[in-house]
Amino acid sequence: MEYNRPLLTIAIPTYNRAAFLSDLLESLFAQVAKYSEVELVISDNHSTDMTQEVIKEYKARGMKFTAQRNAENVGADRNFLKLLNVAKGKYFWLIGDDERLLPHTLEKLIPILRTGEHDMLWVNSYGYTEDGQNVEVPTRSEPPIVYKDSEKYAAAVRAQFTFISANIINVECLEASGEIDYSEGVGSYMIQLYWTYPILNTMRSAACVQEYLLITRSYKTSGWGACQVMGVNSIRIARKLISSKVTVRILEREILCKWLPDTLLRMKMPDYPLNQELSHKILGPYWGKDPLYWMCVYPISVLPLWFAKPWRFLVRAIYKVGRSLQMQG
Repeated sequence: MEYNRPLLTIAIPTYNRAAFLSDLLESLFAQVAKYSEVELVISDNHSTDMTQEVIKEYKARGMKFTAQRNAENVGADRNFLKLLNVAKGKYFWLIGDDERLLPHTLEKLIPILRTGEHDMLWVNSYGYTEDGQNVEVPTRSEPPIVYKDSEKYAAAVRAQFTFISANIINVECLEASGEIDYSEGVGSYMIQLYWTYPILNTMRSAACVQEYLLITRSYKTSGWGACQVMGVNSIRIARKLISSKVTVRILEREILCKWLPDTLLRMKMPDYPLNQELSHKILGPYWGKDPLYWMCVYPISVLPLWFAKPWRFLVRAIYKVGRSLQMQG
């Protein structure tokens, strides 16, 4: 490790979420001050709300961070990639601007990073849907689970690889994994997979942190389509970047048997926050040769809500049994 190199870079991409960003910075304020080896970087993707005022407020209060503002909105993927390129830390943690750290987060996390030589880490988050500040987070005291096998690690993390705030990578391991053409990921809404999935191919050690370290607002994102982004883009990237066919199939089953059925059911609800899509038109051409698509996904997309719910219940039960057997193996 380079002399004086930060141990951890916490990178925050933000766009027109001044109130959320303020909550996140407040949760970081006292914690970052305790750890000189933590670098905090913010990239404002040309916000038009009060984001710059929030940044100036925390600067005036003495919070140490670097903030940049794009001259124009470059899109989410390019903004994420920009943060990776400017980060100086050995570990890189991209955190969504609508998350909050719990008061003990860095106290729990920094010792793990200091003492372990992990290629990547998954951190647990507690999701909630209400907007209030007084969220009761259950206590979890389990120690981190360390994996030496990338396939077992992938079986534990699954679709959470796509959740930017849940994954911390060792930049040195990413650099050792070979040349990566990040430009291919621009526009996919999944650019973060381009610096996560390659590490699986050479992974020596990874850890799942079981204690809740983040509070995340569930289903507050809009502007993208779940079927295209998660149902197609995320798997296309996995097939391209991950060498283990077993790992790829683990991720495919997660999408087909759990993530898409859950999302398609929510898509039938009037308060669904993401873009409405013609699911079969998007998914059918990509998944049409996979029996799991026709068994788990297609019925829920075409059945009325009153019949789709019990079908999803059946799919969930079968998937849970299969996953339990897989984890035991």
